[in-house]
Amino acid sequence: MGLVRSQSLPLPAVSGVRTLTPARGGGSHPADFVHVTLIAEAYTAAEADVFFADAARLVHECFLAPGAAFASLVPLLAVHAVHAISDSGALPIEYGRSSGGGGGNLRGAAALSTTAFGLRREDGPLRTVAPPGSGRKAYALARAVCGAWAPGCDHVLLVAHDPWYGGLGDAVAIFTSSATSGALALRHELGHILADVRNGL
Repeated sequence: MGLVRSQSLPLPAVSGVRTLTPARGGGSHPADFVHVTLIAEAYTAAEADVFFADAARLVHECFLAPGAAFASLVPLLAVHAVHAISDSGALPIEYGRSSGGGGGNLRGAAALSTTAFGLRREDGPLRTVAPPGSGRKAYALARAVCGAWAPGCDHVLLVAHDPWYGGLGDAVAIFTSSATSGALALRHELGHILADVRNGL
């Protein structure tokens, strides 16, 4: 059973939190680092190990592998993974949204509420991954989960459990766990997110 902490927003249950970048010694303080937190979306309670494996793979490809795009920033960063539990292990697909004229029809998962943050695909598996409405509720919920569980929340990203490419830069960035394109999407979003960090060094 997942852990639950009381907040003003009703938070999804969380099964665990891991830090994916190397531990620092010498009395390092959390305030010494920029914290990047990856939060699971559309991973069920039984898929905690899947999420942490996906997150570790993506962080390795983007930060830790030889020649990784953000390897030079690793001494400045702490990257965390939070497994927020969803009822469904797949994103719903909402058809008819991009063509206008109403809210569209959901297929796949039964309703938006079956995932922790309500993300869905718009009009098919190769289209946008997005939150409902303006996204404000989903983003506030993601930041609340981060604040309740992660050591730091300078940058919050949702990892959508989906085999296809997807990425969205917003107040909370979104990318998919795709084995073939997830790291590409994460690198793209991090390029936007960490630009200010690099400019300030």
